[in-house]
Amino acid sequence: MSRRVRHPLVSLGMFLVICGAGIAVWEHRHDLTYEPTNVVLQAQVRDDIQREIMEALAEEDCFLGIRGAISWRPNEKRYRLDIEIADGAGCEAGGRTLCERVAQIIARRTSREATVVAFDSAGREVGRAVL
Repeated sequence: MSRRVRHPLVSLGMFLVICGAGIAVWEHRHDLTYEPTNVVLQAQVRDDIQREIMEALAEEDCFLGIRGAISWRPNEKRYRLDIEIADGAGCEAGGRTLCERVAQIIARRTSREATVVAFDSAGREVGRAVL
């Protein structure tokens, strides 16, 4: 059997084409992935959302307040907010409902998914909603 030998310039040309394609992909790697540029909320928008949450849940007896600020979770690709609710079996049972209401407010204002976690005064997680 005869073995076909490729000319060395053809191999060099193929190598240069592959290297050029690799360099082009590396230079435009941010354009090739879909990641919104404005996922971190501006301070004013964040304060407005937190104010809206406080106003919406002001009538709730179980809702005590917000723990921290709304934060972006890059691995989950969503926002997260922790809230605090009052102690008691009734409030623990309604923790998920409160979390869902808060997550809907965040999702409506940011057009992104949100995770809201409810804690009691002892720091135990009593409710979670991911929308």
